Amino acid sequence: MVALVNFNIKKYAPIIFIFVIVIVVSGIIVKQIINTISNYKTHPCQFLHNPKTGGTSLKNYIKDNFDNTCLSFHAHHDRPTENPISIIRDPVKRFKSAIKYVLKNGHDDRWNNISNKHQRCYDFLNSKTNISDLFGDGHGNIDPTKRKKFESVCLFDDIFHSQQKWTKNSKLLCYEKLDNFNNFIEENCGCTTDADLIPNTNDTHNMFDEFFNNPKLLRKYVNLQYKKDVEQYKNTCLSNEKL
Repeated sequence: MVALVNFNIKKYAPIIFIFVIVIVVSGIIVKQIINTISNYKTHPCQFLHNPKTGGTSLKNYIKDNFDNTCLSFHAHHDRPTENPISIIRDPVKRFKSAIKYVLKNGHDDRWNNISNKHQRCYDFLNSKTNISDLFGDGHGNIDPTKRKKFESVCLFDDIFHSQQKWTKNSKLLCYEKLDNFNNFIEENCGCTTDADLIPNTNDTHNMFDEFFNNPKLLRKYVNLQYKKDVEQYKNTCLSNEKL
């Protein structure tokens, strides 16, 4: 009798082993499904505001149209870690937007009053005629001394910081595709709204366009200072195109 039992165990051992593996794997899969559902309920998408990507318009839109159990708005310095999503922008256009923002003294003409550093940067940029005057060497290249001066005066502020620094762990939507914002939220967060998003994608419209007199020089600077941003934008938004 003992011999028969031993014989049966040996015979069916592979089947029993496979059965146990199936049970274990099934349990893991079920646990992952439960965790995913739980995350939707307890960890809503957290929208991280990447400066100079339409955040002011999106802040009001998100607060007016989405429940915090699905989507919440966070300033970049909050650094949300649970299901972060964000928007990235062409680094050249984003840098231009930051320069324009300082030149026009912010949204409410009070950017220079934030601190002495802000006043210094505001005065410095408004003392320059154009991009060539700001950091050009007169031959279409970057003047290292001028570049260092500009960066020491203005790059303390978040609007000039690398967007890759803020968004590297986030699910990303490209700024140029803001029309797809609701679909992006539905796909990544599981909720949506019928409200129309009308973002201010014109920045300061055509204000200060004359400041950017040398597009090639501007691009050279951005490629140097924001190399990681250029790569991130290229890989995320341009596919095989060149930035």
